[in-house]
Amino acid sequence: MSRFLGRPLTVASAALLIVAAALPAQDRGDVRLGITYTPGYQPGLVMTVVEADLTVADVAGAAETILRTDLAYADRFEIIPVPDSLATAGVVNYALWNQLGAVWLVSSEMSGTQTAPVLRVSLHDVVFGELKEVQAFFLPALASGDFRMAVHRVSDRVVEWATGDPGIAATRIVFRRKTGDGSSDIFAIDYDGEKLTRLTSENTIVYSPAMSPDGGDLLYVSYGEGTPHVYERNLKSGRTSLISGVEGLNVTPIYSPDGKKIVLARTTGDHTELFEFGRSPLCCMKRLTNTNTGETLNAAFSPGGD
Repeated sequence: MSRFLGRPLTVASAALLIVAAALPAQDRGDVRLGITYTPGYQPGLVMTVVEADLTVADVAGAAETILRTDLAYADRFEIIPVPDSLATAGVVNYALWNQLGAVWLVSSEMSGTQTAPVLRVSLHDVVFGELKEVQAFFLPALASGDFRMAVHRVSDRVVEWATGDPGIAATRIVFRRKTGDGSSDIFAIDYDGEKLTRLTSENTIVYSPAMSPDGGDLLYVSYGEGTPHVYERNLKSGRTSLISGVEGLNVTPIYSPDGKKIVLARTTGDHTELFEFGRSPLCCMKRLTNTNTGETLNAAFSPGGD
């Protein structure tokens, strides 16, 4: 049997089509741009029920819902539904799953206790009839605010087993939202639209949020002092520190990929330039640009941080 069928191939092709109406040479008219997207091959994946006894059945159900959603949202697989009449417990019937079109089978079971649940997840290569990966994940309690993110990390691991690249389920989106009376605040939300969390309560205008690579700190701009200053907030302790507050503008802060530096734009003379600061402790300011004209804003690091 071809090895190609037994491994996922994540391929997407996109063609850009430029269509111009047939018009006389002296009148070119409008040019219309369109994108034609043809999805590539997506291996079939089936996920069975998370097995559990009654003591952790509710934890298993919650974890199963998150896992199923994450694997569907990953857009790496063709999700194959399990017929209600199909018995999934016991020895894995690879031939049956193969007939249903599955390349990957995800099976799992929940054990442990309500306060210390353990999720054991297995990924099976259906085409070759073998267990590819298995791992036990120690989860926080269902009532913990960290439960969802912990299960998202499990999903990312499964995606990595199957494709070679980790998923993005264990990520959050940080954004600014108006809160009334002209003020605004920074909010975060899980990638799947769950767990909306308010991160600031400034009662003024705030914007330009940036999350540290480890997810523990937040940079943002606030008008709390009347002009835009850059602050950093530790999301666990709630402690806020002033990063830059020179007269004029202090805006567009970002973290370096390793989280060791902060780069922002601040006023110098009659315009803005980019400056770099060290973190832990805050020190060693270094000017990065010398344009001496206009406004220099919105720095961006290369993936390697160079």
